[in-house]
Amino acid sequence: MISVIIPCKNRLNDLRKCLSSIYISIEKFRESYLEAVEVIVANDHSDYGFIETINETFPKVLICNSNGDGPGYARNDAFEFSKGRYIYYTDSDCEVHEDWIMNGYKALQSGRIIVQGNPYLFQKNNYYGIQEERLYSLMFSRYVSGTVATMTDSRNLLMKREMR
Repeated sequence: MISVIIPCKNRLNDLRKCLSSIYISIEKFRESYLEAVEVIVANDHSDYGFIETINETFPKVLICNSNGDGPGYARNDAFEFSKGRYIYYTDSDCEVHEDWIMNGYKALQSGRIIVQGNPYLFQKNNYYGIQEERLYSLMFSRYVSGTVATMTDSRNLLMKREMR
């Protein structure tokens, strides 16, 4: 089983876009694989009505409530809650590629125990997002020769459960 974990606090509009992209990726994945996929929103103490709205729009999404200490704690709580052997993390302000789940699954099946990449951020469409990407490129380009470095962090981290 694959567990997709998305920490979120009150970012309902972004989360809707994120979940829609994840379900597109799941549909494409299911064209080739039978592996089950669970999607977990790690609710980081969002305002009243958040959970109800998610349940109405995306009834198959599982909700793991966290106490509001931040996205790191919410991710950890959702990890403990999850059932998958393969753990996929992304953030609520990210939109995954339609091949995200399939490509990650292939990489993890090939023997890799951790895969990291750069998600599509909604913020890249504005001035500050573009500047953020430039900053990360400058910061990390000396470590990654021959390529343009982009931000890679837990917003797009895939791993096998035994990495724990």
